[in-house]
Amino acid sequence: MNQYQTETPKLIIDSGNSAIKYFVFEKEKIIYNKISNHDSIDLVFSSLKMQYPQLKLGIYSDVTGILNNKFLSHKWEDVVFIPCDKDLQLPFSSSYETLETIGSDRLALLAQGCTLNNNSAKLIIDMGSCITYDVLDEENHHLGGAISPGYLMRYKTLAQRTRQLPQLDYKRPKQMWGKSTSQSIHAGINFGIHAEIIYRINECKSKFEELKVIGCGGDIQRLDSTIKNKIFVKPNFLAKGLNHLLELNC
Repeated sequence: MNQYQTETPKLIIDSGNSAIKYFVFEKEKIIYNKISNHDSIDLVFSSLKMQYPQLKLGIYSDVTGILNNKFLSHKWEDVVFIPCDKDLQLPFSSSYETLETIGSDRLALLAQGCTLNNNSAKLIIDMGSCITYDVLDEENHHLGGAISPGYLMRYKTLAQRTRQLPQLDYKRPKQMWGKSTSQSIHAGINFGIHAEIIYRINECKSKFEELKVIGCGGDIQRLDSTIKNKIFVKPNFLAKGLNHLLELNC
């Protein structure tokens, strides 16, 4: 694919469980971004075709299975898309035993992690529908990761898997101990996630002399300041990782 000039705009698509994010990059700079639901892809593509008729190359991450090369080629025949998967040239090695099953979002996050200071290990925390954790050592070797339910998934599970607990929307609790059932749910979910993240950060710090903790994803802002102060929050980290992979594989 090296016949394509990566100086021209590139289309990056991140299809997550809750929404699809679209980015147009010029080299490493984002010049366009949009978020839509999964039903609006035709409208977004029509708008992009008008704004960026010179687009010829794209990459996509899809954790839902909605997107594929055949679908994208049918929707946008002038753009060559490559999927983010284990068959790409990756800037890291991995101890993951089933690399073919790892999410394309995690591959992109790991790729972008490799662009950071190589003198330290990296713990990458992505907070979306699920919370994912992945660890790179000082030599950009992927040691493995973890997956747990995100905020909204925990709220839904409590309501759907019990007979009497209510369905609640996210709310940051003011104190650790609730004085009503609703307050107890908010406290259990929020402080449970906080404790989980702090534990994983501390475990990694005990194993590495230098550790950089990177936080990304839409729910990273739900963390209180005591945790966010321990984390380097990186906006659009996944999109930048996809762009990095596209550059490596063109």
